[in-house]
Amino acid sequence: MRIRGVLILLISLIFSLQAVAQEYDKVVDGRDTIYYNYVPIQQQETQRKVRTTFSVAPIYTPATSFAIGAAVQSRYSTAKSSNALFSAAAVVSIRGMYSVGVTNINPFSGGKHQLAVSISVSAMPTKFWGVGYDAATQNNALNYTRRHYSAEVEYLGRVAKNLYLGPRVELAYNDCKDDFGTISHLLSDKAEGKIIATTISLIAKYDTRDSRSNPQKGLYLTLRPFIRPSFISNTTDTSFGVEGALSGYQRLWKGAILAGELYALLGSQNTPWQFYAEVGDSHRMRGYYEGQFRDVNLVTAQVELRQSIWRGIGVAAWAGAGNSFGTFEKFCWSQTLPNYGLGVRWVASDSLVFRFDYGFGARVGGRLINGALFSVGSAF
Repeated sequence: MRIRGVLILLISLIFSLQAVAQEYDKVVDGRDTIYYNYVPIQQQETQRKVRTTFSVAPIYTPATSFAIGAAVQSRYSTAKSSNALFSAAAVVSIRGMYSVGVTNINPFSGGKHQLAVSISVSAMPTKFWGVGYDAATQNNALNYTRRHYSAEVEYLGRVAKNLYLGPRVELAYNDCKDDFGTISHLLSDKAEGKIIATTISLIAKYDTRDSRSNPQKGLYLTLRPFIRPSFISNTTDTSFGVEGALSGYQRLWKGAILAGELYALLGSQNTPWQFYAEVGDSHRMRGYYEGQFRDVNLVTAQVELRQSIWRGIGVAAWAGAGNSFGTFEKFCWSQTLPNYGLGVRWVASDSLVFRFDYGFGARVGGRLINGALFSVGSAF
């Protein structure tokens, strides 16, 4: 019995050591059964995963001409966030345009809240026709350089399923100069081409899309009322406005997606001209020279059919229209600008889409407005 007791004790010690790797087990030795259990010690993850991606792509728009863009994105985890994002991007064109931006997005509390901070610096040689439809169709263009520096902080909180709400504060500096100095002498602008403005916005977003970079179904609604108080800007008057967009996506047949968007940017009459709405960019009214048509207000609509063909390569066709105007009393249907075009898509991954578009617009001075665009990401 003494030898048997010693053996039982030794077996108990051995399997007590093995219990470090097992939560519960038992040892059977003849007629004797030994049960043991333990409570595992929670291990703190000492190394947090960081996923970094790099991308380089050519870019082309009628305003910037050929450019090269480079971006780096890092997704990482913190003690309070499991899917934080840091991104940096730079673009340089052969016309002297450059842009550098840094963004940090930190979701926390299981995605119920999100804090985003971004900083950007850009300079763009461009053209100025004036303000309004008549200026865009009758005036000769003036070359000038627009410099823009901004810092932005945004907080969003989830208030219901797919619905987010929160404030945004942006501090921006705009400096517009031509060969003769500031170009504000064309507009008698008291700020003399230099604007320091603080924009305070309330953001509301409703998002049911299945993907942000390449959506195939769902709705996306964003609404942003904003104000630029004069006491924290160098403008003489307080200006205000609202920006909104509604887009929807629907599968049709195999590989086909129908996408549509309504967009509006409306401002008060004392809005500084540097913040006027401009027709033509890589997202809306594609093919127009950005800024040829500009005014206080802008409304656009577009529908696009996207068809996948083979291994991520696809084609697209779109049609739309837009109108920039000073006041609703001066809104003129005959000044609505058409827009249509064709494009090629390459979906390299779920988050990376290369896009080539060729867009057409109105006929001005006997010339049909048209232009090519090469960009990254879906138009909307």
